[in-house]
Amino acid sequence: GHYNTAESWVNSGSGHTTTQLQPLSDKRAMRKIGDLYRKELVWTVTIPLQIVWFSMSFGSGLCTWITKLFEEIGLTNIYLQSLYFAMANIPGNLSACFLVDTVGRKALLFGSMTSAALSLGLAAHGASEPETRQLQVILSACAFHSFLVMGWCALSVMTSELFPTSIRGTGMGVCAGVGRVAGILVQYVNGAFIDRPLVLLLTAASCMMAGAFAPIAMNMPDMTDKHLSEVPGKAIGAGDDDSQATHKIV
Repeated sequence: GHYNTAESWVNSGSGHTTTQLQPLSDKRAMRKIGDLYRKELVWTVTIPLQIVWFSMSFGSGLCTWITKLFEEIGLTNIYLQSLYFAMANIPGNLSACFLVDTVGRKALLFGSMTSAALSLGLAAHGASEPETRQLQVILSACAFHSFLVMGWCALSVMTSELFPTSIRGTGMGVCAGVGRVAGILVQYVNGAFIDRPLVLLLTAASCMMAGAFAPIAMNMPDMTDKHLSEVPGKAIGAGDDDSQATHKIV
């Protein structure tokens, strides 16, 4: 079920801090979801994040079909190529570790999503030739996977930082739920277009490119090198009966 932190105290014997959890009622849980759509969050945080989660999940759906896609394009040794594709997430993760705090979350997310979309475009170009350019398709697919992983790393950090503490878990859950919906829908799209690789690749590229511009167009904040906001008074989502509610959100 849902739980809310009720109180914390220091055990005098051990010196450890103990936290007591109380069940979070359905009414309070719905109140927290409603707080995600308050005017100060809805257009600059909640909606753009949900758009990005949808776009990223839609693009990630391509990974499930990658072996079949390689087969439809006409590549040889498709399972070895799929292994190369899977291994491409390693440089993506390593790059994200170094870049997320240097170039910033928002810049990394935008750069990763647009680069992933362009990589799919290059793969589509290679697949459209009368004689498939195998090396171009493989390198483009691996680049797409690396940039996709970098985008997920940046998005995870941004989502956890942009929501106030009292509704951070709720915000992450709602955004992840939107991503799950996209993940379901994309399986039907991929299944319909799998015999037309060019259409499939360009559809995924278009979705990711559109999602990349949502944070910029909607002026989503970037919390790189910034303290998380402090909200005085009763925590967002807390009701009048929440006597132990947190009074400062950090």
